[in-house]
Amino acid sequence: MGTVGSSGLISIVLAPRALTTRLWIFVDLLCQLVHAQVFHFVLACLFYFNRLQLPFEFRRARAKRATLATAAIEITHLVLEVYTSPGTHAHPDNSNF
Repeated sequence: MGTVGSSGLISIVLAPRALTTRLWIFVDLLCQLVHAQVFHFVLACLFYFNRLQLPFEFRRARAKRATLATAAIEITHLVLEVYTSPGTHAHPDNSNF
């Protein structure tokens, strides 16, 4: 996910857009501002309690929803392993990443 400037963030938050757009931007900000372990915990809780609104194409079939949730958690585990591996630092701009 890319970075959103302050003016872009304000226009997206104030615009009458789908909840998913604002939610993905919130998750993007969590990625950038919160330590990887805390972000992993929050993401796992969101999926566990099924509060995360998925894009429309994933709302129809529960199998697709479960697959997407599992894939997102597995990707987060992978990122967490890279961030916590020896010789790296938990920072998004890490040159080793």
